[in-house]
This record gives sequence, C-alpha cells and structure tokens, in this order.
Amino acid sequence: MTNYAEEIAIAHAIAPYRDDTFVGEVTAALAAEGQRILQIFRFSEDDAEHVAALAMLARFPVSAHVLDIGCGVGAVAEIMCALRPDLRFTLQNCSATQLALCPDFPKIHGDMAAIDAPDCTFDGVMVNYAMGHPRLQPFFHEAARILRRGGVFFAYDLAAPDTREFVEALGYVSYAPDDVIHAARAAGFAETESANLPQAGMCNYWRTARVATPEQASIAAKATPVAYRFIRVQVPARQMNEPRPL
Repeated sequence: MTNYAEEIAIAHAIAPYRDDTFVGEVTAALAAEGQRILQIFRFSEDDAEHVAALAMLARFPVSAHVLDIGCGVGAVAEIMCALRPDLRFTLQNCSATQLALCPDFPKIHGDMAAIDAPDCTFDGVMVNYAMGHPRLQPFFHEAARILRRGGVFFAYDLAAPDTREFVEALGYVSYAPDDVIHAARAAGFAETESANLPQAGMCNYWRTARVATPEQASIAAKATPVAYRFIRVQVPARQMNEPRPL
C-alpha cells in the first residue's frame, strides 16, 4: 500500500478547513447560487437526478440509519431522504459553519477519523468527496467501529492519474482504488463493488472554472469518478454478543 504521508501533509497545508469562518463564507456564497452539492463529477446537473444515481449505487438497507461523513451542507442526505423516506440520516462535518447550513438532521461536529458515536451505531456510512482528507487506514477502522455487522460503507470519490499533481493543485488526496480496497479489507470490510463511473461528467461549475482556476479545472478533469461499496463483515470481540439479524 502506498505511503501517502507527504500528500496528506500537502493537503492539510492547502485545504481551508482550519479557517472555519472562511469555509462558511465560501459555502454560503455557493449555496446562494444554488450550488449545494460540491462534487466535481456528477451524473446530472439536476441535484435530484444526481442523488438518485448515488442512491442506486449505495443501496442502503431498508430503514437504515446512515451517517453522512463530511456532509457539506447536507444536501445529498436531504435529497436521498426525500427519495427514500425509510432512511434516517445523521450528518458529520469538521466544519461548524457548514453544519449550521445543514437541514434539521442530527449532527456530529468533529474529526471524521474520531467520530463522536458509540460502537455499532449505524447501518450505513456515506462519504462523498471527503475520503481524501483523513489518513486512509485510521479512517476505515473508525468507519468499521461505528457500523453494525452487515452495515454498508458507500463512498463516491475520484481517482487521479497523478496523485501528487492533484493534491498540490486541489488540496485533496486522491487515493488509488487498490489502496482504498486494501485499507477497507484490513479494517474488516468485504469488497462488494468498486467501479469507475465514466457516465458521470464534470459539472458545469468546474468545467467553466467558476470555483477553481483554469489550471485546477484542467487537473481535475484528468481524474475519474469512482464509487466504492463495502460490507462490514469482520466482528471485533466486543461485538460478539450483538444480536444477529433474522
């Protein structure tokens, strides 16, 4: 597995999340323009159509309680809940200002690699364009900790051909899919699906470089959208007495 220590250090130096006031101002300005789903690649410019495609890829269990990690302003969770009223969402974000812009769902503020929730709390985890912020292996161990046995981990992310070029331009670590799968398996997940998604195209906001410089947009365009779906299968000793589903 690749050592991403240098890339993570670069990302943390570039990404704006240490200045939460600035993050809130930028996010509010984008939301005011109708940009509530801040993802480079999308299945549709229509938010509901895009989220419907994500919901089909995620296939969360019926009546699942899902934690949206790195939730942004909670738009994906809000729309997915409207599409699937059986689901319940809790929103997690390191940005208090972004959480303040979220819909009225339960919220967890803090580090996505140290989530303030008991073991085996959730039936599903959703991570959209947020997996490139933490160190990969500790993050997957934390996701495994908070998921119940059989819980679904779903991530919508991207894979760049040149990880160093991508992180230096955008402050986000584009983990290689093989390394994502390796980290997930090491944390007790089974790989069920991992797929490139050529049908998802770069959104207009990025294509016209309205939220990035032309150079950043050009580098982002080289990436490939990718989805992962894993099942929590390995059971730590402290979960052995958890009731088995019928």
